[in-house]
Amino acid sequence: MNKNPNEKNVNLIEVFSSFQGEGLLVGSRQVFVRLASCNLNCKYCDTEILAKDVAKLEMTPGKLDFSDICNPVLASYLANHVNKMLFASKHHSVSITGGEPLIQFEALKDLLPGLNAPIYLETNGILFEELQEVLPFIEYISMDIKLPSSLIFGKIETPKNYWQEHAKFLEIAFRKNVFIKIVLTAKTTFEEVEKAIEIINSVNKKIPLVFQPVTPVNGVESLSIEKTIAFFELAQNVLDDVRIIPQTHKIIGVI
Repeated sequence: MNKNPNEKNVNLIEVFSSFQGEGLLVGSRQVFVRLASCNLNCKYCDTEILAKDVAKLEMTPGKLDFSDICNPVLASYLANHVNKMLFASKHHSVSITGGEPLIQFEALKDLLPGLNAPIYLETNGILFEELQEVLPFIEYISMDIKLPSSLIFGKIETPKNYWQEHAKFLEIAFRKNVFIKIVLTAKTTFEEVEKAIEIINSVNKKIPLVFQPVTPVNGVESLSIEKTIAFFELAQNVLDDVRIIPQTHKIIGVI
């Protein structure tokens, strides 16, 4: 096979086999391809996203037998490794996660067509133009709506929001199997949840919404069950499919 001289490299963190811990596919086995870099700074983020000189590849699905590889990684090499994992053990899909994977949309256009399983994109739901570029290769989209109360800009908290970007993103994502995830914290307000519900309803009220009570990290406080129920009822009055699902992989202790 002739090497493509224009093939892109992927800034990678790790590849491993595990179980989806969030959203509508919770419990499904996936190969996770975690990409480096993110365009946001969320208060509750607990994920390593900075690119390093080496990335980690699990060699045998579920065995945690990681090997180091020089970073960045050629897209075809990465696809070949993922496909070996898919061949070795049955998986529902490949999760492309981060960080924010769509930052590397050019590399994804080289990577995704070569993967031998449905693609599940985990995204913060802001980079709508980049989503358009890779949409043909994706089957499932786990789209976050990032609430202003959960974001940090530098050292200063700000009311800046991404409502317009989220709305445009969802209009495009709706062509695929998409659901929305919103992380709830003690600082979540009814006003911002109402705005998120409005965005979803403006596209289609049947789009599933998953509220995820935050897993306390970095000093972020969880919210009360009373407030959780109140947010649930607020959404249920407008949308057809609303659920409360915590981070289950934290509960059962898998990566």
